[in-house]
Amino acid sequence: VYLARVPAGQLLNPGAWTFASGDPLAPTWSADPAQAVPLEWFNVPALLPGLGDGHGPSAQPWVTPYGSGYLATCKLADAFSDEVSVFTAPTPAGPWTYYGPVAGTAAPGLSSYGAFTMSPATDPIVVYSTNRSPFSRAPFSLSIQTYGPHFVAPLPNSLPAVP
Repeated sequence: VYLARVPAGQLLNPGAWTFASGDPLAPTWSADPAQAVPLEWFNVPALLPGLGDGHGPSAQPWVTPYGSGYLATCKLADAFSDEVSVFTAPTPAGPWTYYGPVAGTAAPGLSSYGAFTMSPATDPIVVYSTNRSPFSRAPFSLSIQTYGPHFVAPLPNSLPAVP
């Protein structure tokens, strides 16, 4: 995972993007993507072979301000894992430390993906999407229960104290 930024309104302008490099606590920003350095992830549990090696999530983390720091939410192996997990860091560039699971997403015949946390410091809600599992042989009916977003409260005491 790498960190990039772009000014508002310039998303489609490739020349406007800059990429974090150097010290995660005080990153420097470069227009050259070859200068970008991977984010640092600590204490990440190893998953099944090929689905995460303990060096960071295999799924896209969603980052949001959290007190005086930041909170990243993701499924460690996206559709191949059933837990939504969180990480904390002092800056968006990290270093990121695994905190633990905040929600479970297991549902028979469904795959879940794309998790994030909304308003984590005030009234947190974990959001994730589901779709029919490609491994399911069950009859398929398209409904909000099988395809679409789900909104759940975090597990009790699962979020870190707000710094």
